[in-house]
Amino acid sequence: MKVLLGLDGFQPSIEAMALLQRIGNVSDLKVTVASVTPTGVLAPEHLLLALDPIEVRRQASVDIVDSGVSRLLTDGFEASGAVLEGGPGRELVSFINKEWFDVSIIGTGRRTWLGSILLGSTSSYLLHNSPSSVLVVHRAPKESGKAQIIVATDGSRGSEFGMSAVLGLADRDKVQITTISVGITPDALVASNRAATAQSGKQSTEDILMERAQHHARTAIQKFTDAGFVASSRAVIGNPAEAILKETDNTNADLVVVGSRGNGPLRQALMGSVSDAVVRHAPATLVGRRHSH
Repeated sequence: MKVLLGLDGFQPSIEAMALLQRIGNVSDLKVTVASVTPTGVLAPEHLLLALDPIEVRRQASVDIVDSGVSRLLTDGFEASGAVLEGGPGRELVSFINKEWFDVSIIGTGRRTWLGSILLGSTSSYLLHNSPSSVLVVHRAPKESGKAQIIVATDGSRGSEFGMSAVLGLADRDKVQITTISVGITPDALVASNRAATAQSGKQSTEDILMERAQHHARTAIQKFTDAGFVASSRAVIGNPAEAILKETDNTNADLVVVGSRGNGPLRQALMGSVSDAVVRHAPATLVGRRHSH
């Protein structure tokens, strides 16, 4: 699996590399460490860099890449480096399209007084424009014990892509998986199931939704156990984002995997309320998209 690790020297990107080191499958990953020298109109998080001459910024990018590659090589990863220049988000997406990476990993975010996460311009751009899976990291996993990963599944292509990304990215000896599927109960969905309820006699709409959720969770867990992962599953009824984040808190999860519903030029509007909420509040989130050309 080809992985792009974006580093800029700030703490969130350090957390992103720490997560890769903590869960990554050393034997199966080819990691490219990339740093973008920001030029042109700078995003708010990069304005302080404008105080440095461009040559200083370029050398800083080289140093960041060299340091990241060195650390990954020491840990046994296959790693190389790339130094880019321009708008960080656009340059990274262009690099992904040119070289193709199955997963790109980037650190981001700072907390607001309301407790939610503000995403940086680079991470937002990747989430909305990358053709493949994106892993956004706010903080790295704890150092002891297996890292806990929540994999949300609803049978969609997006969740399938997310599972494929985790299967390729994570070392089965370093992580523990919990698959979760949520039976959604807004009025629109309940209405759509009235016909099925009528046909099922005594079976309630909630029973039907729970059966579907259990089926998706069991199907997902089978994929992970077949691959040698330690895994368990949960099926619940409720609001998907709330249920996933509650499970994240209950298990002290380090990473949450969700699917994206966005496609093409409308991806920014269609990434999905569930994935958007999870990205902003979970310690780290992998948004699943295509995992190969």
